[in-house]
Amino acid sequence: ALFKLWVIWSEVSACRARQWARRNLAPSGIRLPDLGRVKKVAGAMEGGTAETKNMEVVMSRILNAVKNGIQKRVVTRPQFKSVTDPRDARGVRHSHSSILSAAFVGMLCMLDSTRHLEEFIRRRGSSMRRFGIVKTISDSTMNDVVAQTDWIELREVLHEGVRIEHRRKALEPTSELPIRMVSTDGKCDRVLHEQANEFCQAHHPKKKPPYWLYRGLRAAVVHGPAKVFIDFMPIPAKSNETGSF
Repeated sequence: ALFKLWVIWSEVSACRARQWARRNLAPSGIRLPDLGRVKKVAGAMEGGTAETKNMEVVMSRILNAVKNGIQKRVVTRPQFKSVTDPRDARGVRHSHSSILSAAFVGMLCMLDSTRHLEEFIRRRGSSMRRFGIVKTISDSTMNDVVAQTDWIELREVLHEGVRIEHRRKALEPTSELPIRMVSTDGKCDRVLHEQANEFCQAHHPKKKPPYWLYRGLRAAVVHGPAKVFIDFMPIPAKSNETGSF
């Protein structure tokens, strides 16, 4: 929510930005370093107290902290350029790295579809240039390119990001849990009406159309203030969580 507010902050009035922050930040219970004042800020906005005059300054400082973190972790990420472009070079309008960056920005902004992401980029073209997105990317292009991209190479980008955070000492244990701990759990990510890839497990219920499950093992660091997602491994179609683990 903070990332999305940072993107739109310079494009809307301070009043509208405060209203957006009040709706989206106060109920979310954000627990991030240097952002403990978010609830107090949103509460002051809600009450209309004398502190409201200083809220824009305080929120701007918080967003600058978010901006610095995003600048290090998203804007200046050359890792996407190492991912192989699956398309033919003829007729390419958007670079492969810009499409992956757009998908990444859409995830951070909590957009639930590529159609919403296309509209988001169209409305905020100037803000998207900082991520290497110079023009609107259609939802069909986004779907096709991301689906064809090698997931193993994308997984390596995730691993490199985790290693960078580890070197920054951003994954250190807290005083409440002074040991290192990683949680691994199996999840069913999608229920499909066709076999999208080799990992989809087929199910044929009686008197009902068949369906396929796309499952995977997720790993997250749980000993820090933020529960950082560090890896994902698809579960083979002929196996289960226990066998994959």
